[in-house]
Amino acid sequence: WGVLIHSGSTATITGSLFTDGGIETAGSAPTIDGNVLENAGIMDVFGVGDSLVIRNNTLTDGVIEAGGDSLIEGNTLSGAVSVGISSMNVEGPAGAPVIRNNTIRGSRSGIQVGSGGLDGGVAAGSPDAAAAVPVVSGNDVSAELNAISVNHADATISKNSIHDSWNGIVLFGSGSAEIVGNEIDVEWFGIDIGKDTSPSVDGNSICGGSASISVHDTATPSIGENTICGAA
Repeated sequence: WGVLIHSGSTATITGSLFTDGGIETAGSAPTIDGNVLENAGIMDVFGVGDSLVIRNNTLTDGVIEAGGDSLIEGNTLSGAVSVGISSMNVEGPAGAPVIRNNTIRGSRSGIQVGSGGLDGGVAAGSPDAAAAVPVVSGNDVSAELNAISVNHADATISKNSIHDSWNGIVLFGSGSAEIVGNEIDVEWFGIDIGKDTSPSVDGNSICGGSASISVHDTATPSIGENTICGAA
């Protein structure tokens, strides 16, 4: 790593160029603002992220991973081989990250938020753990697979521009997301509502090549006042 920030620190890192070595925080609460990272990323290693600010950075072939109540805003990411921005709170308690006004291009997946891993587990490995409450707003996302994925979270997903992706917004692992005011134009499912989820889907513009909205069994969504184009 280029910079390792140890527990308890409130360091500020600004205006730096990182090449082949990124930034790792370990239980700390730094502000990481206005840096350029090439072949390097930013990682909150313990997934705690309280008061962590990641703002206005440019990452090429790198990712941002931060848990807890992190603020992740105004970053530009391109070419990430996995997920551009991830706040999954695998090891720590469910958090309330704010992910807003970022631009993501050419990543495998765009943004992932929630509790636990993609296998449906939740924070700290307990199915009874509280759902995360992330806010994902104002982002411009294109990704090879899913633009925005939400797992076991009472998320607010609003005013995002999602395009040039396979799927738009994908929900799974329970949770009652609010999906409002997004513009979605993708290849397969615009919004994919998984089992045991109960989202509110209102005021979106949604176009999917297979189905604009896909609702799985045991899902109980409320869908209203959207502009929905038919599948090709």
